[in-house]
Amino acid sequence: MKHKHFGKLACLALSLMIAGLAGCSNEQHIEAAAPETVNNVPVVTVDKVMVPDWLEAVGTVRAAQTSPRALLRRHERRRRDR
Repeated sequence: MKHKHFGKLACLALSLMIAGLAGCSNEQHIEAAAPETVNNVPVVTVDKVMVPDWLEAVGTVRAAQTSPRALLRRHERRRRDR
């Protein structure tokens, strides 16, 4: 007698699982927004031109790091110049 309703319950459970999975999908429905209208904006035509990569700077260049040997050479040059 316990197994009398087993077939009906199994069919009901299977139907509910199929109905639940039918609602799940990987597709995302995104509604596109209406395009925005912009007024009083000038339109400019762009042309491709060659621009040289050249930079001139005025000032003193100093090393970020120095070695002990470089300091020794500078000291030796100062002694010679005296």
